[in-house]
Amino acid sequence: MKKLLSTIILGFLVISLFAPVLTFAQPTAQNLNECCKISSKFSAFYMQKAGAGGGAATDYSIIWGHKGGKVCIVGEKGGSCVIGDTDYSEKIETAPSGLVEDGTNKVFYCAEGASPADGFVPIEGWGLVCLLNTVYNVTNWIFYLMMVAVVIVFVIAGAKYMMSSGDAEKTKGAKGMMIYGIVGLVIALIAKLVPSVVKLVVGM
Repeated sequence: MKKLLSTIILGFLVISLFAPVLTFAQPTAQNLNECCKISSKFSAFYMQKAGAGGGAATDYSIIWGHKGGKVCIVGEKGGSCVIGDTDYSEKIETAPSGLVEDGTNKVFYCAEGASPADGFVPIEGWGLVCLLNTVYNVTNWIFYLMMVAVVIVFVIAGAKYMMSSGDAEKTKGAKGMMIYGIVGLVIALIAKLVPSVVKLVVGM
């Protein structure tokens, strides 16, 4: 049983690591793109807003997302940007910032929150934004898949424990499964911490 559980947990880890890569990877011809489509919600970078009457500027955080089917594409101004069958190069080149201000919360949105439409954002740090987008996608997969595995393991372990009828061997097996469940829960929680660590490392 322990070998089976080990195989299940390892399988979930492998699937959670490779499924996002297969899902979000672009064809080889598009790997030279200087842009990406945001598919997770996260904050990265700041934009300064001048104070009223010449006062001190305020840093507004930028929230990237894809709420309500809206599209947020970030890339290099003047660079190539072809995603799927659509060429967004001109939109990134000619569009305004693509960010919508929310003065109440002191943030700028891209296809998220108060943003009413698609956003096309030319920004020098587009590579870091795209990196974080990938990190969030991968860790979200790991988190949700591991949580499903943890629930299944705990349900089976609980059932085995209740049906052990005092049998020491069966009770030991149920406790062993619970340990695997706890390990899975730890892995899921670590996955949620990874994006914050990445942001800290790159200085965001």
